[in-house]
Amino acid sequence: MLLKKELSLTFRGLTYWLAVLFIGVFLFTQLGSDFISLKQPEPGQSDYGIAHTTNKKDIQQQTIYNLLQQYNNESYNT
Repeated sequence: MLLKKELSLTFRGLTYWLAVLFIGVFLFTQLGSDFISLKQPEPGQSDYGIAHTTNKKDIQQQTIYNLLQQYNNESYNT
């Protein structure tokens, strides 16, 4: 009985709906419609388009690209 009364007071309160609205806007702005459109990978594909590689040429090209990008930004990851 007391729980029912507390819940009805909470759901009628402006603070509750402002908090729900704030969380909803936050999730929408951070995720957009991406959280709705997530799909399982197709058969034969890697997990969601990301795969680890051991191909040294690919690793070298990506490393050079990252270093050039950091050099242009004058900011280096440590």
